[in-house]
Amino acid sequence: MPPLSIPAIAFPSAYEAFNYFECAAWLAIAIVLPFWFRRCPAEKRSVIYRASVTFVIFGVSDYLEAPTHGRLPAWLWAWKLLCAAYLLRCRYDYIGRERFRWLDRTNVLAFACFLAVLLAMFLQYYFRDLLNESQ
Repeated sequence: MPPLSIPAIAFPSAYEAFNYFECAAWLAIAIVLPFWFRRCPAEKRSVIYRASVTFVIFGVSDYLEAPTHGRLPAWLWAWKLLCAAYLLRCRYDYIGRERFRWLDRTNVLAFACFLAVLLAMFLQYYFRDLLNESQ
């Protein structure tokens, strides 16, 4: 493998740059979330703090994803899926069982995104040999 030049080190690929930006965005959300919901009822604050910590953990997963260029190992996919599922759980806990409706458009969108990630994970695994040949 040839040594990396200064421009290659200084300027990451678009995939890397996007994932670093995404990492920063999740960390910003994690910081802002408790302040944004500071006036919520005391019994709901623990949900906000759990979601905030989950956003930090999700941001770290994007930081680790950046150098993979889309070839995520299974453990990183699992990490991301667990974070997404836990954020859905936090939403459920915040809204409450009596008010939560699966057919609300936000919940449908979140669940559709979750299924899309599962599909991407399956396709990446299924076509891993094809992806390795393209390197």
